[in-house]
Amino acid sequence: MKRLAILFAVAVLIGMCSASAWAMASEYNTTNPIVQQPDWPAGLADLLKDGKPVYAYWVNWMDHFYYAGDTDSLNAFLEKYSKLQGTPLTVSIHVGPAKVGKITTPGQKDMPYDWHVFITPPMIPDGGIVKGREHERIVTVELWLGGQVELRKIEAPNNIKVVDGNDIAKFISGIEGARKTSTP
Repeated sequence: MKRLAILFAVAVLIGMCSASAWAMASEYNTTNPIVQQPDWPAGLADLLKDGKPVYAYWVNWMDHFYYAGDTDSLNAFLEKYSKLQGTPLTVSIHVGPAKVGKITTPGQKDMPYDWHVFITPPMIPDGGIVKGREHERIVTVELWLGGQVELRKIEAPNNIKVVDGNDIAKFISGIEGARKTSTP
């Protein structure tokens, strides 16, 4: 009995000292008003609810909001996004279409979306948060082409940085790599 108690105590200590932890996550109820969070840039909740997300969830310290809409809806969203202060403003363009599945019901049909707002603290490469910047948030828009948004009609305000989501760069790199290894 004494050995069993010692083994139990050792197991509890190992569990308490473990470097890994269970993730916390939940879905937002998108029919309820989105509430401004203390660490979010001022006005972010208004932007998120005005865009009428089709789905939203949070995992640990990261928030995800998904939107379906045409180019006019995106342009109106980007105009409001350009007014946020205290965060780099970036739109990353990807080749789509894109779909998201609910985290609470993984087998459920995926929902199509056109852009995704990703809110995260400044991160270091190993996945941790930059020390001293725990209460900052970076708000990025990930745009997926292949749905309702037309690339040539996008009007991103001048203070928003527009970047390649690396889909095209990876494609070109693959072609170049294949050309170098093929024999003429």
